[in-house]
Amino acid sequence: ARAHPEAVGARLQLALAAERLGSAKEAEQELRKLFEAPASRQLAGRRLAEFYERTGRAAQAAKVRAAIEAPPRKLRELKHSGR
Repeated sequence: ARAHPEAVGARLQLALAAERLGSAKEAEQELRKLFEAPASRQLAGRRLAEFYERTGRAAQAAKVRAAIEAPPRKLRELKHSGR
């Protein structure tokens, strides 16, 4: 996702297709890769949380939602938190 941000939509479709074909592991892997990339974090996070809800993993869905809803930390805050 980082090298080709325009491919985010296609990769989300790939994950959805994998899930529909019964490859939940492949779908999760693709969604997690997209979630880890800053450019696609919000959208992929929503899709990943929905995936976890559909597969009965509410706790994981809640963690992902919390991660994407948390305000981004400023560089200054990060520098001060390391002391």
